Amino acid sequence: IQIEKNIIPLFKEIFDITPPLRLERIQKGQTLYYINPTSKIIYRYLTKIFELNEGPKKGIKIPNLIINSNKEIRKWFVRGFFDADGDTRASEAYNYKKISSPRIKLRIKEESFLLEIKQILNEDFKFGFTGPYSYKENEYNIQTGKKDLLMAFKENLFIHPIKSWRLKRYIELVGR
Repeated sequence: IQIEKNIIPLFKEIFDITPPLRLERIQKGQTLYYINPTSKIIYRYLTKIFELNEGPKKGIKIPNLIINSNKEIRKWFVRGFFDADGDTRASEAYNYKKISSPRIKLRIKEESFLLEIKQILNEDFKFGFTGPYSYKENEYNIQTGKKDLLMAFKENLFIHPIKSWRLKRYIELVGR
């Protein structure tokens, strides 16, 4: 849904290409949809202008272009990152069982990157993310609880339709 509703139209708007939705991994039994625009120009744009690593994703950091931008640009960068790697409780499971503790969470391998994201969340969004915590080797997470759920929904932390719906539903369930 996210690829079709948001990512492909963005590629069309920004780069004037419409990359196809790739289904090869679905056909192999994996649950992964993806696009692969196969454009050297786009690849160079993302790696040079946005300082994304070439090759393995180690030592990642928020690009200076984003860090030095205004608050709204930084917030949109974080929203994009949360759409890809953030989560909230899967609220559809709570019709028949006890509601677990509220949470918005981000889990990645790069602790320093996570600290940069946390700083934007807490300074620009005015959230109260805590951590990083590590429960597995080379895996860190930050999280926030109930007091920030409503604010996260109002701030559109998740643009991804399913994640946004889960957050709204969780707020409704907790509010009863």
